[in-house]
Amino acid sequence: MPFDPHPTTHIDWAVILSPVAARVGLVAAIRTALEPYPDNPWMDTALLILDERYTDAADALGGIGDVANEAYARLSAAEQHAAAGRRAEASAELDLALAFYRSVGATRYIRQGEALLAASA
Repeated sequence: MPFDPHPTTHIDWAVILSPVAARVGLVAAIRTALEPYPDNPWMDTALLILDERYTDAADALGGIGDVANEAYARLSAAEQHAAAGRRAEASAELDLALAFYRSVGATRYIRQGEALLAASA
């Protein structure tokens, strides 16, 4: 079977790279890299992250079954809501993210979430 440079079944790398791309100004590059993957749930979710629609991305990741990246998207959503002064929304997203992080002992993210919780109180 020949190598397919554009596989259409699993491009979870896009979800992993999107938050980084957004933080370092490479959104356009990631969007270009995603063009060969129309109608793919990973691509759709990566675009939500690039558009900073973190709650929608988290919901999509939950639907895909990617609970680790869902938690990260929920933590990002909590930060976004807290920065906008939407405490109730921030708290709801943070509770979901922290539940996952506590279940796997992800202390770095637990500390990050708890610091956000304390700051928004």
